[in-house]
Amino acid sequence: MRLYSGFRLAAMVAAAALLATACSGGDSGGGSAATSAGSGKTVDLTYWTWAPNMDKVVDVWNSEHPEIQVTVSKQDGGDPAVTKLLTAVKAGSGAPDVMQTEYQKIPTLVSADALADISKDLDGGIKSQFPEGSGTR
Repeated sequence: MRLYSGFRLAAMVAAAALLATACSGGDSGGGSAATSAGSGKTVDLTYWTWAPNMDKVVDVWNSEHPEIQVTVSKQDGGDPAVTKLLTAVKAGSGAPDVMQTEYQKIPTLVSADALADISKDLDGGIKSQFPEGSGTR
């Protein structure tokens, strides 16, 4: 039962992050189209992750949200993922719209200006799902 709860939690967090990113508007370079979810156009997002079975979570998301389609790209975790992201950011192309990262890697990504602050784009319903320390408030 614990694994199932963890899987549900991961799915909920991923869905909230995907929705928040999709509603942020601008193209981060990873997705082929980043438009407003309410515009009637499909939003295509790229998601880098190393977690097992996230492709299954994304399949459920894609089937339930045809206006926001996510492509999973399996990556190595830890330093290799951060290095790959920083290289893509520096090159100006190839970075994902959403990326799984370890908490301890966030300062490196912030100092490299590799993260987008979407906190202003979140509505109250989504903001309430995150603790104050997460930077969403």
